[in-house]
Amino acid sequence: MKIAAVIAVLMFGLAGTVVYGEALAAEAPLSKTGNQLSAQVGELTFSSSVQYAQIKVSRKESAALTFSSDNSGIKVSSSGRLTVAAGFMGSALITVRAAETANYRSAETTVKVLVRPPKFSIRSASNDGGRRIKITWGSHSRVSGYEVQYSTVSDFSSDVTGQKISDRRVSSVTTGRLSLGKTYYIRLRSFYRNGNTAVYSKWSAVKRVKVQLKVLMIGNSYTYYNDLPEMIAKRTGAYVYASVQSGCWLKDHLDTRTDIGAKTMAALTGEGWDYVVIQERSNGTVDYPKMFARKVKKLCELARNAGATPVLYATWAYCRDSSLMKKQEYTYSEMFKKIYTAYHEAAKENNALVADVGIAFYKYEKTAELHVSDGKHPTEEGSELAAEIISGVILAAEGK
Repeated sequence: MKIAAVIAVLMFGLAGTVVYGEALAAEAPLSKTGNQLSAQVGELTFSSSVQYAQIKVSRKESAALTFSSDNSGIKVSSSGRLTVAAGFMGSALITVRAAETANYRSAETTVKVLVRPPKFSIRSASNDGGRRIKITWGSHSRVSGYEVQYSTVSDFSSDVTGQKISDRRVSSVTTGRLSLGKTYYIRLRSFYRNGNTAVYSKWSAVKRVKVQLKVLMIGNSYTYYNDLPEMIAKRTGAYVYASVQSGCWLKDHLDTRTDIGAKTMAALTGEGWDYVVIQERSNGTVDYPKMFARKVKKLCELARNAGATPVLYATWAYCRDSSLMKKQEYTYSEMFKKIYTAYHEAAKENNALVADVGIAFYKYEKTAELHVSDGKHPTEEGSELAAEIISGVILAAEGK
């Protein structure tokens, strides 16, 4: 009995020990983990007025939150509401803290609030002569500058050239020399610099421009008859703009008091060109050669100032058998020679090219119908001949 009693006591004690051990394990306090805290806020863009935004926070057990900002330009309330000062650009780091709860330790995270500069639109992007593109936009008094990118690849993944302009007052830029015939994609953004840190706006919509030669034609009806500019555009692939008026002289193109003068001078001084084609009245070279020489010299100077090579469009004599020719004090051959001499001397004097249409008319006038019934203006065949010669001179100058 004594032995059995001892065994029973031992067994009871062992069992009790096991149960007691399990109870201790069940009642031991749990170790807490940090609260699963996250915060986010959308991007903002410059505004001249105060802006507001709300920080969205995710956490466990509705832990109490506190907020703080490292930038006085962006204040944050106890509920996470942001107040962005009027005109503010830049960023702020918002610290979010979650207090300890029954099952989670306190936690902390940060969220960056970014206020971008204003997004800009490209006002214009066009050929500016010299195989360059001129890009314009509206300036803004609060940004630090602008960045322009252009590429032959539409998504700007390669072949990208950039120009950064660190003067907020600038509202245009001209690219370097580009590849003729290629299409370029262009985009723009502004930036605001605070110390060594720059914040950029989003990119503008993309503009697309094909690089072309730019040709300005100055003259009268000899230039616009049968849409000669369009004939030249088709042959050269160039953009061709004509400043023309029936019966006008070169002196009229230089006189800004006249409509045609204002138009021509605006084109010459307001844009860049590759070639400027200059055409005088046929009788102007014959009857007033000195005046012709002076006006050609001035127009050649203006053309070069616009980056262009001047091309003298040498016209023709009146139709040999026309009543108009018979009224003149000189013969058909004499008129041809006077025109030829005036243009070639002017070209030599001004280092200009000559597109000698007159000599072609002289050569083919007996075998082709080159004049209309008035004896001076060109037929469509005559204009086609002029287009071939003028285009040929331009393309030859381009090495084509």
